[in-house]
Amino acid sequence: MALYSNTKKEENSLNKMRYDCFNQLVGQASSAILLSKLPPTTEAAHQHCRRTFHRVQTWQGECLNPSSWGWKLVNKSLTPIYTTKGPAQAKVVSLITCECNKVCEKKCKCVRANLRCTTLCKNCRSQSCINTEAIDIVEEDNGII
Repeated sequence: MALYSNTKKEENSLNKMRYDCFNQLVGQASSAILLSKLPPTTEAAHQHCRRTFHRVQTWQGECLNPSSWGWKLVNKSLTPIYTTKGPAQAKVVSLITCECNKVCEKKCKCVRANLRCTTLCKNCRSQSCINTEAIDIVEEDNGII
């Protein structure tokens, strides 16, 4: 994880680091956020390690089935599997964001949709918005290789 961090703060997972980096970028954003500036998800890193292991084994003369090591056959060509999971949970993908200038109450888009305000909301970034909640980051233990 030191590869993706420029601080000495110890993170215990890529997903947590990705979330923290995203929040930091949102807090500093004056325009669109480039997702390429975020570290990969745990699953994306897992698939990358599988493909790397396969390449090294191939260079050493081992014949492993590529479809068991992070590759898929598409139109007679091997294509990398970047992740086996969606970009985010369904409730995250369908986020509604607000642009409230005052307290997020009845007129707030998030409140009307029965959703909590998030870091994507224009004026609720790390402020004392009464319509936010702490987010638990769920980790899965996937052994790499």
